[in-house]
Amino acid sequence: LYDRARRSVDVVDTAGRQHLVELQVCEARTLAKVGRYDEAVDVLQSILDRRDLLPVVRLQATAALVTSLCHLRRFTRAVAVARATLDAVPPEANYLGTRRVVVRNLAYALLQLGHPDEAAAHLVPCAQDMVQSLGPAHAEAKRVLAEVAALVEIWRRLDAQTTTTT
Repeated sequence: LYDRARRSVDVVDTAGRQHLVELQVCEARTLAKVGRYDEAVDVLQSILDRRDLLPVVRLQATAALVTSLCHLRRFTRAVAVARATLDAVPPEANYLGTRRVVVRNLAYALLQLGHPDEAAAHLVPCAQDMVQSLGPAHAEAKRVLAEVAALVEIWRRLDAQTTTTT
């Protein structure tokens, strides 16, 4: 079915093409789940090279691409991809929290590159946005804020230890 749909991409309208691209994002996620990250990266990069993507599809593809790049330990590229999409896609484009996923992935890559303060600068507003959307009494919002605070503190300590020993 997927192959047949892919072959018919030229005869469907824009909305239909977006659905086909979403199927490609799912294909790439599946490749990543079975450890075929390089293939997932290729599929996702070809998606992001398109100019006609809806913002939500661009965010979905970016989230998956940044995750795969992080698995491959290509953190610098992951940061560049995430930043490019976050700069290009309006903040209100956050269907089902997809923008927050990109921000969390960006923060993870920044942490891996040894930039805890920059990661915190992205994570804290992201967590606050989640709290605002869920409500401060929501258990998930409280858990996320606590995890973000703990993660940032751990990385700051590690960064301080590395700086002291070098």
